[in-house]
Amino acid sequence: MSDVSGPRAAAWKNIRAALITTGAQLVGTLLLVLANKQGMISDDTTMRGVMVLIGLSLAAYGNRIPKTPDGPPPQTLPLAALRQSVLRTAGWAMMLGGLAFAGLWAFAPRDVAQVGSIVALGGSMAVMCGFVTWWIFAYHRSSTR
Repeated sequence: MSDVSGPRAAAWKNIRAALITTGAQLVGTLLLVLANKQGMISDDTTMRGVMVLIGLSLAAYGNRIPKTPDGPPPQTLPLAALRQSVLRTAGWAMMLGGLAFAGLWAFAPRDVAQVGSIVALGGSMAVMCGFVTWWIFAYHRSSTR
């Protein structure tokens, strides 16, 4: 696998990171279920633990977004700036949404966590989509392409 370079290397790096994150989620879930079966923790704690793992995985993925641009390099400097701004904003929004998701499931009452986690992730997605739309229109309005 040492002969892999360029876009293929980046793809393998992303796949490896996704597999590590997935593996951590599976191991964590299995440990929580095992502790539940042994009577160490309740069903509610098991479910909350799994949801916290999901939130932390979303935050980890959000942290990787600006570091892993896909596709060919932009042809102009304004396009490069646009791409980096979009990736940074998407990364921050996803990371904060994932941390809010995990925090709500760890500390909030269950009813609040159920609604709040959806609102947190929905808000992060709205920020990402709104920023992308705003930047696309700003780029197309500018005369320096």
